[in-house]
Amino acid sequence: MKALATSMIALAFACLTGSLARADEKIDKDKLIGTWKIVKADDAPIGATGEFTKDGKLIVVIEENGNKVSMQGTYALEGNKITIVLKKGDKDDKDTATIKSLSADKLVIENKNGKTVEFEKVKK
Repeated sequence: MKALATSMIALAFACLTGSLARADEKIDKDKLIGTWKIVKADDAPIGATGEFTKDGKLIVVIEENGNKVSMQGTYALEGNKITIVLKKGDKDDKDTATIKSLSADKLVIENKNGKTVEFEKVKK
């Protein structure tokens, strides 16, 4: 489950074709709003999704052994840092990652271990 939470932090995304976010650069929250799917990662489940809402909520869906597992939580942006808190039973799992790039359809984040996760925006 810890790897799952860490991988979902990576869900806080960035663009390969866009410019890299500087440490003091503020991320446009409006670009983050929507559902993102993991398309490339070293230690995150490919195909997992995270939906970021306007009111700071996060819904993560992962397929495990043929079953979809959904987790709810919150997120907050500060500069290019995203802090995610996921509910796990009666506990909160909190982690912070760096958004390396973010465009209208691509997101790249780097977790605290230096691993990157790439996302694509899910078209509805």
